[in-house]
Amino acid sequence: MSKSADKSSIKRITNRKIRLPICIKLFKNKKLMHRSNFTKKSSAIRYVLVHSWDNAYLKVIYGKEFYNNGIYKNIKDLREALLAFTEKSLLDFIEGS
Repeated sequence: MSKSADKSSIKRITNRKIRLPICIKLFKNKKLMHRSNFTKKSSAIRYVLVHSWDNAYLKVIYGKEFYNNGIYKNIKDLREALLAFTEKSLLDFIEGS
């Protein structure tokens, strides 16, 4: 008997960290320059640090039609938003509902 997770929810089967889809779009001079998807916060931050950009769009997806997003002008604000969108108490609340 095997257990499988539904891709549209973030239910935890084991004590492993939840891997949420993170979408980042980087704009320079109002043009989309880079776009990528991640499941690790560290990879997303590293990606943003490597590229030059004026505005960054961040979207963290929790399930079908349930997400947090925003547009940020500097790395400090983007990093704070990413940490807030993926904090443990929020994920526990979403997982419980």
